[in-house]
Amino acid sequence: MLYLIGAGYMASEYAKVLSAMDMEFQIVGRSEVRVAGLSNDYGVAGYSGGVESFVQKNSNFDDDSAIVCTPCETLSDITLQLLNAGFKKILLEKPGALSIHDLEKIKSNSEVNNALVQIGYNRRFYQATIELRNRLKNEELIAANFEITEWAHIVEKEVCASEVKQKWVYSNTSHVIDLVQYIAGSFVDLSVYNSGSLSWHSSSSRFVGAGKTQCGVLVSYCGYWDGPGRWSAEFVTTENRYILRPMEKLQVQQKGSVAIQPCQDVNYQLDEKFKPGIYMQVESFLGAGEGLCSIASQIASFRTFSKIARY
Repeated sequence: MLYLIGAGYMASEYAKVLSAMDMEFQIVGRSEVRVAGLSNDYGVAGYSGGVESFVQKNSNFDDDSAIVCTPCETLSDITLQLLNAGFKKILLEKPGALSIHDLEKIKSNSEVNNALVQIGYNRRFYQATIELRNRLKNEELIAANFEITEWAHIVEKEVCASEVKQKWVYSNTSHVIDLVQYIAGSFVDLSVYNSGSLSWHSSSSRFVGAGKTQCGVLVSYCGYWDGPGRWSAEFVTTENRYILRPMEKLQVQQKGSVAIQPCQDVNYQLDEKFKPGIYMQVESFLGAGEGLCSIASQIASFRTFSKIARY
């Protein structure tokens, strides 16, 4: 059995995909009202009261899997409860935890229990990302630059735990950094510069840095959380500049031209019908897991995130 852990917004997006796939699944959450709503919407069984209560009342989860999409501050504890209950395959929504220590506990526990835990970064599975990676098989990637500006006036009003906001690069901005590393390789020799602070993110509010990846690709980035901007990423080959701005759409600037054109041969159908990336991410999880982030990789990435954020 596949259990969907959570009953909020992301759980509803996963439920939509699982239903379209005709997958049998059940919902486990805290809120009786939300669990009942999702259960009724998709005609599946639901259990309220939380994961701890659920696993105590049931047993023998050795053949079961789970998708964990609860609030960031609860992800690691819930995953450890599932591992201790016997779950062998878990898709854990990003960032998986709010500290390297908690990620290491998940890694250690999963190894002891012979279980597989993978982190879900849905931008890896955007149709735009898939097309870009296909194109880069035939071109030499030489540089990447990206922007990690967050809209502070929106984030400060978000209803979430203070610890989630204070680690916002883990909680949210990591989407962009992870995507660039997924395409261009893990960062090495990274020089970072920071300044400023915000009431909800005290470590810094302005981010600039440069370095290279393990593949020899030059990288640079910026982000100004107390100024205007947006998420974006550009990948430069010897022939083309590929632009993700917005991240869901792939554009291209050819060498010798200033014109920026949309890539016409990208099929965005799945990303328009479902939350972008989620369908292909779930398909990967149910299959061989190709493209998903391992716990070991996330631990390494957290060190990069921490350096960029000055945590």
